[in-house]
Amino acid sequence: MLKARALGLLIAGPLLAASAAHADQAHDMAAIQNFRLTDDFLAKYEAVVDDTVKDPCGLAPLSVLNGGNKSLDQMVAAFDAQPGVHAMLARHGLSAREEILGMLTLMFAGLEIAQQEHPGVAGSNGTIPPISPANLAFYKAHEAALHQHITAIAQQQLAANHGKLPACVN
Repeated sequence: MLKARALGLLIAGPLLAASAAHADQAHDMAAIQNFRLTDDFLAKYEAVVDDTVKDPCGLAPLSVLNGGNKSLDQMVAAFDAQPGVHAMLARHGLSAREEILGMLTLMFAGLEIAQQEHPGVAGSNGTIPPISPANLAFYKAHEAALHQHITAIAQQQLAANHGKLPACVN
């Protein structure tokens, strides 16, 4: 479990730190703190993740997280504007805002848990919003299934790209 979490942190850490550092940080952190993870959201989120395998550079939110210093609203607008994203999200009953907020909440929850369990391994630069106890409990209850799903998607990506990450990730 630590290996999967560490891999996720290596990939997501720089993106998360960059996406959280901007002028309207307090407003965005409050939005993340107020987002509630649910079983319904998780099912929709995982269906979206499954769809992104088909076109990871076009449908995944990686490009909106890269580059840093973007507000939540800017990330949401940029993600929703990517060709095919709005329709894909609509098929699964999610808005771009829900997708980005939920994804950030899941990643920040995983990072917070990693910091709690392994304080010397996972550092924070102070830009990670505290995650609500309810969302932390939700994440812990679903952690094994989340990591299993992420691992399966990563294996599909690597197989589709002959053992390499998609070009947009490099």
